Amino acid sequence: MAEGFLEIVNDVQPEAVAESYLMELISRSLIQVTRRNEFGRPREFKMHDIIRDFALSIAKEESFLAACNGDKGVEEGGIHRYSVRVKDKETMTRNGTSQLRSLIIFVDENSKFNKFPYGLKLLRVWDLENAPMDEVPTEFGELFNLRYLNLLRTQVKKLPKSIDKLFNLQSLLLKFGKIKELPTEIGKLQNLRHLSAFYLVESEVRDVMEDVQCIEVSSNICMIKGLQVLNYARATSGLLIKLKEMEQLRRIGLSGLTETDEEHLCNSIQRMQHLHCLWLTALPQAVLKLDALPSAPPYLERLFLVGKLRKVPHWFNTLLSLKFLSLEGSRVGKAAITHIQTLPNLLRLNLMGNAFVGKLTLH
Repeated sequence: MAEGFLEIVNDVQPEAVAESYLMELISRSLIQVTRRNEFGRPREFKMHDIIRDFALSIAKEESFLAACNGDKGVEEGGIHRYSVRVKDKETMTRNGTSQLRSLIIFVDENSKFNKFPYGLKLLRVWDLENAPMDEVPTEFGELFNLRYLNLLRTQVKKLPKSIDKLFNLQSLLLKFGKIKELPTEIGKLQNLRHLSAFYLVESEVRDVMEDVQCIEVSSNICMIKGLQVLNYARATSGLLIKLKEMEQLRRIGLSGLTETDEEHLCNSIQRMQHLHCLWLTALPQAVLKLDALPSAPPYLERLFLVGKLRKVPHWFNTLLSLKFLSLEGSRVGKAAITHIQTLPNLLRLNLMGNAFVGKLTLH
Protein backbone atom coordinates (compact mmCIF):
# COMPACT_ATOMS: atom_id res chain seq x y z
CA MET A 1 0.00 0.00 0.00
CA ALA A 2 2.59 2.53 1.08
CA GLU A 3 4.70 2.08 -2.06
CA GLY A 4 1.70 2.37 -4.39
CA PHE A 5 2.16 -1.11 -5.89
CA LEU A 6 -1.49 -2.12 -5.46
CA GLU A 7 -3.90 -2.12 -8.35
CA ILE A 8 -7.00 -0.05 -7.62
CA VAL A 9 -10.06 -2.31 -7.67
CA ASN A 10 -13.53 -0.80 -7.48
CA ASP A 11 -15.40 -1.49 -4.22
CA VAL A 12 -12.45 -3.50 -2.83
CA GLN A 13 -10.45 -2.27 0.15
CA PRO A 14 -6.71 -1.90 -0.62
CA GLU A 15 -5.95 -4.17 2.36
CA ALA A 16 -7.93 -6.95 0.67
CA VAL A 17 -6.06 -6.42 -2.61
CA ALA A 18 -2.73 -6.58 -0.76
CA GLU A 19 -3.76 -9.82 0.94
CA SER A 20 -4.66 -11.37 -2.43
CA TYR A 21 -1.15 -10.50 -3.68
CA LEU A 22 0.34 -12.14 -0.61
CA MET A 23 -1.72 -15.30 -1.09
CA GLU A 24 -0.52 -15.53 -4.69
CA LEU A 25 3.13 -15.29 -3.61
CA ILE A 26 2.50 -18.11 -1.13
CA SER A 27 0.74 -20.29 -3.71
CA ARG A 28 3.71 -19.86 -6.06
CA SER A 29 6.14 -20.81 -3.24
CA LEU A 30 7.98 -17.52 -3.57
CA ILE A 31 7.51 -17.00 0.16
CA GLN A 32 6.91 -19.57 2.89
CA VAL A 33 4.57 -19.30 5.87
CA THR A 34 6.39 -19.86 9.17
CA ARG A 35 3.52 -19.09 11.56
CA ARG A 36 -0.25 -19.00 11.35
CA ASN A 37 -2.80 -17.79 13.87
CA GLU A 38 -5.44 -20.00 15.44
CA PHE A 39 -7.65 -19.61 12.36
CA GLY A 40 -4.95 -20.61 9.90
CA ARG A 41 -4.27 -17.06 8.74
CA PRO A 42 -0.58 -16.50 7.82
CA ARG A 43 1.24 -14.23 10.27
CA GLU A 44 4.97 -14.68 9.62
CA PHE A 45 6.92 -15.50 6.47
CA LYS A 46 10.36 -16.28 5.13
CA MET A 47 12.08 -16.73 1.79
CA HIS A 48 14.09 -19.78 0.80
CA ASP A 49 17.79 -18.85 0.69
CA ILE A 50 18.07 -19.50 -3.05
CA ILE A 51 15.01 -17.41 -3.89
CA ARG A 52 16.17 -14.65 -1.55
CA ASP A 53 19.63 -14.45 -3.13
CA PHE A 54 18.10 -14.44 -6.60
CA ALA A 55 15.61 -11.72 -5.63
CA LEU A 56 18.33 -9.52 -4.11
CA SER A 57 20.46 -9.95 -7.22
CA ILE A 58 17.64 -8.88 -9.55
CA ALA A 59 16.68 -6.03 -7.19
CA LYS A 60 20.23 -4.68 -7.27
CA GLU A 61 20.46 -4.91 -11.06
CA GLU A 62 17.19 -3.03 -11.44
CA SER A 63 18.16 -0.46 -8.77
CA PHE A 64 15.05 -1.55 -6.89
CA LEU A 65 16.60 -2.42 -3.53
CA ALA A 66 19.96 -2.56 -1.80
CA ALA A 67 20.76 -4.33 1.45
CA CYS A 68 23.55 -3.05 3.71
CA ASN A 69 25.08 -4.84 6.69
CA GLY A 70 25.88 -1.65 8.56
CA ASP A 71 29.52 -1.40 7.55
CA LYS A 72 28.64 1.09 4.82
CA GLY A 73 26.50 4.18 4.93
CA VAL A 74 23.50 4.99 2.81
CA GLU A 75 25.12 6.49 -0.26
CA GLU A 76 23.93 8.23 -3.38
CA GLY A 77 23.47 5.88 -6.30
CA GLY A 78 19.90 5.91 -7.52
CA ILE A 79 18.68 3.17 -5.18
CA HIS A 80 15.11 3.78 -4.03
CA ARG A 81 14.93 1.23 -1.22
CA TYR A 82 17.47 0.40 1.46
CA SER A 83 17.50 -2.33 4.06
CA VAL A 84 20.14 -1.43 6.64
CA ARG A 85 21.44 -3.61 9.45
CA VAL A 86 23.07 -1.75 12.33
CA LYS A 87 25.40 -3.88 14.43
CA ASP A 88 28.39 -3.88 16.76
CA LYS A 89 27.47 -0.53 18.36
CA GLU A 90 28.02 1.28 15.10
CA THR A 91 26.84 4.80 14.46
CA MET A 92 24.59 5.06 11.47
CA THR A 93 26.00 7.49 8.95
CA ARG A 94 24.20 10.61 7.79
CA ASN A 95 25.42 10.13 4.22
CA GLY A 96 22.02 9.74 2.60
CA THR A 97 20.20 9.87 -0.66
CA SER A 98 17.44 12.14 -1.83
CA GLN A 99 16.00 9.30 -3.92
CA LEU A 100 15.07 6.91 -1.11
CA ARG A 101 11.46 5.69 -1.03
CA SER A 102 11.83 3.03 1.68
CA LEU A 103 14.25 2.72 4.59
CA ILE A 104 14.07 -0.37 6.78
CA ILE A 105 16.46 -0.54 9.72
CA PHE A 106 17.32 -3.77 11.56
CA VAL A 107 19.17 -3.34 14.84
CA ASP A 108 21.25 -6.09 16.44
CA GLU A 109 21.17 -6.49 20.21
CA ASN A 110 23.32 -3.92 22.06
CA SER A 111 23.74 -1.88 18.89
CA LYS A 112 23.11 1.82 18.75
CA PHE A 113 23.06 4.74 16.37
CA ASN A 114 22.48 8.42 16.86
CA LYS A 115 22.30 9.84 13.36
CA PHE A 116 19.94 9.34 10.45
CA PRO A 117 20.37 9.81 6.72
CA TYR A 118 19.26 13.26 5.64
CA GLY A 119 17.35 14.51 2.61
CA LEU A 120 14.57 11.92 2.84
CA LYS A 121 11.70 14.04 1.54
CA LEU A 122 10.62 11.34 -0.95
CA LEU A 123 10.53 8.64 1.72
CA ARG A 124 7.30 6.60 1.79
CA VAL A 125 8.22 3.76 4.17
CA TRP A 126 10.25 4.17 7.37
CA ASP A 127 10.58 1.08 9.53
CA LEU A 128 12.42 1.77 12.79
CA GLU A 129 11.23 -1.17 14.89
CA ASN A 130 13.52 -1.83 17.90
CA ALA A 131 15.70 1.14 16.99
CA PRO A 132 17.59 2.51 20.06
CA MET A 133 16.15 6.01 19.81
CA ASP A 134 14.28 8.22 22.29
CA GLU A 135 13.11 10.95 19.92
CA VAL A 136 12.21 11.26 16.28
CA PRO A 137 14.64 12.99 13.89
CA THR A 138 14.39 16.75 13.48
CA GLU A 139 13.39 16.32 9.83
CA PHE A 140 10.28 14.39 10.88
CA GLY A 141 7.83 17.12 9.86
CA GLU A 142 9.34 17.38 6.37
CA LEU A 143 8.51 13.82 5.32
CA PHE A 144 5.46 14.87 3.34
CA ASN A 145 5.39 11.67 1.27
CA LEU A 146 5.60 9.27 4.21
CA ARG A 147 2.91 6.56 4.11
CA TYR A 148 4.17 4.05 6.68
CA LEU A 149 5.91 4.76 9.99
CA ASN A 150 6.89 1.94 12.35
CA LEU A 151 8.17 2.93 15.81
CA LEU A 152 7.43 -0.38 17.55
CA ARG A 153 9.56 -1.11 20.63
CA THR A 154 11.43 2.19 20.53
CA GLN A 155 12.06 4.57 23.45
CA VAL A 156 10.38 7.53 21.77
CA LYS A 157 8.16 9.21 24.38
CA LYS A 158 6.50 11.93 22.32
CA LEU A 159 5.50 12.68 18.76
CA PRO A 160 5.99 16.30 17.69
CA LYS A 161 3.08 18.50 16.64
CA SER A 162 4.63 18.62 13.18
CA ILE A 163 3.04 15.20 12.62
CA ASP A 164 0.15 17.15 11.08
CA LYS A 165 2.39 17.74 8.05
CA LEU A 166 2.49 14.01 7.29
CA PHE A 167 -0.83 14.28 5.47
CA ASN A 168 -0.11 11.20 3.31
CA LEU A 169 0.53 8.90 6.29
CA GLN A 170 -1.54 5.69 6.11
CA SER A 171 -0.08 3.48 8.87
CA LEU A 172 1.29 4.54 12.27
CA LEU A 173 2.60 1.73 14.50
CA LEU A 174 3.56 2.57 18.08
CA LYS A 175 3.03 -0.64 20.07
CA PHE A 176 5.32 -1.74 22.93
CA GLY A 177 6.69 1.77 23.20
CA LYS A 178 6.76 4.74 25.58
CA ILE A 179 4.28 7.12 23.95
CA LYS A 180 1.34 7.70 26.32
CA GLU A 181 -0.54 10.40 24.43
CA LEU A 182 -0.90 11.49 20.82
CA PRO A 183 -0.94 15.17 19.86
CA THR A 184 -4.30 16.65 18.88
CA GLU A 185 -2.85 17.28 15.41
CA ILE A 186 -3.34 13.57 14.69
CA GLY A 187 -6.85 14.45 13.49
CA LYS A 188 -5.40 16.24 10.46
CA LEU A 189 -4.03 13.00 8.98
CA GLN A 190 -6.98 12.41 6.70
CA ASN A 191 -5.29 9.50 4.86
CA LEU A 192 -4.51 7.52 8.03
CA ARG A 193 -5.96 3.99 7.89
CA HIS A 194 -4.14 2.09 10.64
CA LEU A 195 -3.28 3.36 14.12
CA SER A 196 -1.91 0.68 16.40
CA ALA A 197 -0.48 1.80 19.73
CA PHE A 198 -0.07 0.96 23.39
CA TYR A 199 2.69 1.54 25.90
CA LEU A 200 4.31 -0.57 28.59
CA VAL A 201 4.69 0.27 32.27
CA GLU A 202 7.01 -1.49 34.65
CA SER A 203 5.36 -3.62 37.31
CA GLU A 204 6.83 -5.57 40.20
CA VAL A 205 4.26 -8.27 39.58
CA ARG A 206 4.49 -9.36 35.99
CA ASP A 207 0.99 -9.38 34.49
CA VAL A 208 0.40 -8.65 30.83
CA MET A 209 -2.91 -6.85 31.31
CA GLU A 210 -1.42 -4.60 34.00
CA ASP A 211 1.73 -3.81 32.04
CA VAL A 212 0.02 -2.92 28.77
CA GLN A 213 -1.70 0.47 28.80
CA CYS A 214 -3.78 2.18 26.13
CA ILE A 215 -2.69 5.57 24.90
CA GLU A 216 -4.76 8.73 25.20
CA VAL A 217 -6.10 9.89 21.85
CA SER A 218 -7.81 13.20 21.18
CA SER A 219 -11.40 13.08 19.95
CA ASN A 220 -9.99 14.74 16.82
CA ILE A 221 -9.12 11.23 15.67
CA CYS A 222 -12.81 10.89 14.75
CA MET A 223 -12.26 13.43 11.98
CA ILE A 224 -10.39 10.75 10.01
CA LYS A 225 -13.18 9.18 7.99
CA GLY A 226 -11.04 6.47 6.37
CA LEU A 227 -9.51 5.04 9.57
CA GLN A 228 -9.82 1.24 9.59
CA VAL A 229 -7.93 0.29 12.76
CA LEU A 230 -7.88 2.07 16.14
CA ASN A 231 -5.96 -0.13 18.58
CA TYR A 232 -5.75 0.78 21.48
CA ALA A 233 -7.17 4.00 22.95
CA ARG A 234 -8.21 5.17 26.39
CA ALA A 235 -11.96 5.73 26.50
CA THR A 236 -12.25 9.39 27.42
CA SER A 237 -15.70 11.01 27.45
CA GLY A 238 -14.80 13.24 24.51
CA LEU A 239 -13.68 10.30 22.40
CA LEU A 240 -16.75 8.19 23.20
CA ILE A 241 -19.15 10.99 22.26
CA LYS A 242 -17.60 11.40 18.80
CA LEU A 243 -16.82 7.75 18.19
CA LYS A 244 -20.18 7.26 16.47
CA GLU A 245 -18.76 9.16 13.49
CA MET A 246 -16.30 6.34 12.76
CA GLU A 247 -18.67 3.95 11.04
CA GLN A 248 -15.93 2.57 8.78
CA LEU A 249 -13.79 1.01 11.56
CA ARG A 250 -12.88 -2.66 11.20
CA ARG A 251 -10.89 -3.02 14.43
CA ILE A 252 -11.11 -1.03 17.66
CA GLY A 253 -9.74 -1.43 21.17
CA LEU A 254 -10.82 0.73 24.13
CA SER A 255 -9.85 0.72 27.81
CA GLY A 256 -10.93 2.54 30.97
CA LEU A 257 -14.66 1.98 30.44
CA THR A 258 -17.28 2.48 33.17
CA GLU A 259 -21.03 1.87 33.54
CA THR A 260 -21.79 5.46 32.52
CA ASP A 261 -20.17 4.92 29.13
CA GLU A 262 -22.78 2.36 28.03
CA GLU A 263 -25.03 4.63 25.99
CA HIS A 264 -22.33 6.38 23.94
CA LEU A 265 -20.31 3.19 23.52
CA CYS A 266 -23.20 1.03 22.34
CA ASN A 267 -24.53 3.75 20.07
CA SER A 268 -21.13 3.92 18.38
CA ILE A 269 -20.69 0.15 18.04
CA GLN A 270 -24.16 -0.15 16.52
CA ARG A 271 -23.03 2.10 13.66
CA MET A 272 -19.85 0.09 12.97
CA GLN A 273 -21.31 -2.42 10.54
CA HIS A 274 -17.88 -3.37 9.13
CA LEU A 275 -16.34 -4.20 12.51
CA HIS A 276 -14.34 -7.46 12.59
CA CYS A 277 -12.53 -7.16 15.93
CA LEU A 278 -13.69 -5.51 19.19
CA TRP A 279 -11.60 -5.24 22.38
CA LEU A 280 -13.18 -3.59 25.46
CA THR A 281 -11.69 -3.21 28.94
CA ALA A 282 -13.43 -1.76 32.00
CA LEU A 283 -11.77 -0.01 34.92
CA PRO A 284 -10.85 -2.45 37.74
CA GLN A 285 -13.87 -1.67 39.96
CA ALA A 286 -16.32 -0.89 37.16
CA VAL A 287 -18.90 -3.07 35.43
CA LEU A 288 -18.79 -3.47 31.68
CA LYS A 289 -22.35 -2.70 30.58
CA LEU A 290 -23.28 -3.42 26.97
CA ASP A 291 -27.03 -4.07 27.06
CA ALA A 292 -27.84 -0.89 25.13
CA LEU A 293 -26.44 -2.50 21.99
CA PRO A 294 -29.39 -3.92 19.98
CA SER A 295 -27.32 -6.54 18.14
CA ALA A 296 -23.71 -7.39 17.40
CA PRO A 297 -21.99 -6.06 14.26
CA PRO A 298 -22.75 -8.64 11.53
CA TYR A 299 -19.12 -9.43 10.60
CA LEU A 300 -17.62 -9.47 14.11
CA GLU A 301 -15.11 -12.35 14.29
CA ARG A 302 -13.03 -11.56 17.38
CA LEU A 303 -14.39 -10.27 20.69
CA PHE A 304 -12.33 -9.48 23.81
CA LEU A 305 -14.15 -8.39 26.98
CA VAL A 306 -12.07 -7.56 30.06
CA GLY A 307 -13.95 -6.61 33.22
CA LYS A 308 -16.97 -7.57 35.30
CA LEU A 309 -20.20 -8.38 33.50
CA ARG A 310 -23.39 -8.43 35.54
CA LYS A 311 -24.80 -10.74 32.91
CA VAL A 312 -24.11 -11.87 29.40
CA PRO A 313 -25.32 -9.19 26.95
CA HIS A 314 -28.62 -10.13 25.32
CA TRP A 315 -27.07 -9.78 21.85
CA PHE A 316 -24.69 -12.72 22.35
CA ASN A 317 -26.99 -14.91 20.27
CA THR A 318 -26.48 -12.55 17.31
CA LEU A 319 -22.72 -13.23 17.17
CA LEU A 320 -23.18 -15.46 14.14
CA SER A 321 -19.75 -14.70 12.61
CA LEU A 322 -17.76 -14.91 15.86
CA LYS A 323 -14.69 -17.19 15.74
CA PHE A 324 -12.74 -16.06 18.81
CA LEU A 325 -14.14 -15.07 22.22
CA SER A 326 -12.03 -14.00 25.19
CA LEU A 327 -13.50 -13.19 28.62
CA GLU A 328 -11.31 -11.98 31.48
CA GLY A 329 -12.49 -11.09 34.98
CA SER A 330 -16.10 -11.33 33.79
CA ARG A 331 -17.39 -13.50 36.67
CA VAL A 332 -20.23 -14.91 34.59
CA GLY A 333 -22.17 -18.04 35.51
CA LYS A 334 -23.75 -21.02 33.79
CA ALA A 335 -26.18 -18.87 31.82
CA ALA A 336 -23.25 -17.41 29.91
CA ILE A 337 -22.04 -20.84 28.85
CA THR A 338 -25.50 -21.61 27.52
CA HIS A 339 -25.28 -18.58 25.24
CA ILE A 340 -21.70 -19.35 24.21
CA GLN A 341 -22.50 -22.95 23.26
CA THR A 342 -25.01 -21.74 20.67
CA LEU A 343 -22.47 -19.68 18.69
CA PRO A 344 -22.30 -21.52 15.35
CA ASN A 345 -18.81 -20.51 14.15
CA LEU A 346 -16.87 -20.22 17.42
CA LEU A 347 -13.45 -21.86 17.11
CA ARG A 348 -11.68 -20.69 20.25
CA LEU A 349 -12.82 -19.67 23.74
CA ASN A 350 -10.49 -18.07 26.30
CA LEU A 351 -11.66 -17.80 29.92
CA MET A 352 -9.09 -16.02 32.09
CA GLY A 353 -8.80 -14.43 35.53
CA ASN A 354 -12.14 -15.27 37.19
CA ALA A 355 -14.00 -15.16 33.92
CA PHE A 356 -16.35 -17.90 35.12
CA VAL A 357 -17.94 -18.54 38.51
CA GLY A 358 -18.96 -22.10 39.27
CA LYS A 359 -18.24 -25.47 37.74
CA LEU A 360 -17.62 -25.36 34.01
CA THR A 361 -19.15 -28.09 31.85
CA LEU A 362 -19.11 -27.92 28.06
CA HIS A 363 -20.97 -30.21 25.71
